[in-house]
Amino acid sequence: YKTEIEGHPLVMLYAGPGSGKNFFAESFISGSEKYGIPKKTVLIITSRKSKVLETLDSDALDLDSHITGAWGNYHRYLSDSGLLDEENQAYVRTLRSNYGLYNEKVYQKSVVCTYAFIETYLKKRYLPADMTTHLWELFDLIIIDEIHSLVSEASYQNSPFYILDLIREFTFRRQYAAEHPVECEEPLCKQIIVMTGTPEPLDEIDLGQGWTVIDKRDSCRNVQPE
Repeated sequence: YKTEIEGHPLVMLYAGPGSGKNFFAESFISGSEKYGIPKKTVLIITSRKSKVLETLDSDALDLDSHITGAWGNYHRYLSDSGLLDEENQAYVRTLRSNYGLYNEKVYQKSVVCTYAFIETYLKKRYLPADMTTHLWELFDLIIIDEIHSLVSEASYQNSPFYILDLIREFTFRRQYAAEHPVECEEPLCKQIIVMTGTPEPLDEIDLGQGWTVIDKRDSCRNVQPE
């Protein structure tokens, strides 16, 4: 992590089935001192519901069945005294407006969900003028698994196009902030990591420039599921 991934805003990780991609992604939720992985608030997006259920062993929320008010809703977690308990205070983050006119508190835990959930969220919950609905502000890190599904599933589903929109919006906002530092700040999310064991289909789509490609297909020991 320290030598190849940290500090790169866009990372493309190639590794085969059974090589530990899921373990790697989940390690960010609780952090791993052994592997030098810091604890982060993570949005993990996968194309398959089974992957969501696997990840629920970690301290993450499955939000596929909760669309409205599922995240970023600070006030619903307040106690009668108006304060969060000590355990939940760790999940509070402060968003800032582009012009510093206000700050907004949100309560946000790590989340694991499917591509289809992101489609629904962006259509029904996301509001351009409401920062508390901006995924690139609510999470420190976004991990997208099975990124080749953007191509393989695009012929019969719309959700891959929304995942692509999410990636492009993140990169646009980072670039715009870099070019206009006085007008706006970078998103609170500092990194997107996409993962796949079959990167060849990605040649058919434009994910933009600036990706750091890490190919571990020859160096990771793949363990085929039983």
